[in-house]
Amino acid sequence: IWVRNAYSGGFKSVVRPGTDEHAKDFIQRIEADIAWYRRLFRSTVLAVSVHGRELRGSELDVSDYYFLGGANTLRGYREEQFAGSRTAWANLECRYLFASRSNVYAFFDFGYVFLAGDSGKQREEFRILRDGYGIGVRLETVVGIFSVSYALGKGDAVSNGKIHFGIENTF
Repeated sequence: IWVRNAYSGGFKSVVRPGTDEHAKDFIQRIEADIAWYRRLFRSTVLAVSVHGRELRGSELDVSDYYFLGGANTLRGYREEQFAGSRTAWANLECRYLFASRSNVYAFFDFGYVFLAGDSGKQREEFRILRDGYGIGVRLETVVGIFSVSYALGKGDAVSNGKIHFGIENTF
């Protein structure tokens, strides 16, 4: 079992667009992650993880948001395809281990994104639920663990899947 949580807060000063009005806002970030790993058979592991992020403040802009989509969150979608002030995602993988840090896997990802509407910025409320699924491989190399996966998102045909690449370096 792996658990991580974080809280941060700080003041942000902004100049509102179209005016010379200065505003100061307290921005808060709340993050939580949990992962659970269970050996099913000699070389098979079930990996389940759940992640949540929330951003609070009244003067938020796109550089503050959390992004969802891509190799590390919601596979089957472009990197950082969805932006919001509240995100959550879950990953389920069944891994077949063929070396200590190398495996092939099948996965299912599920994600949620929310962004409140803002009439001043002419933005409507945005809320989505998406899932992605596919297969992948992780290989231990001298520079780190290299991963590649093939994933399908909502409405994707097999010929329209996304290929995600990643490298994880651990010390």
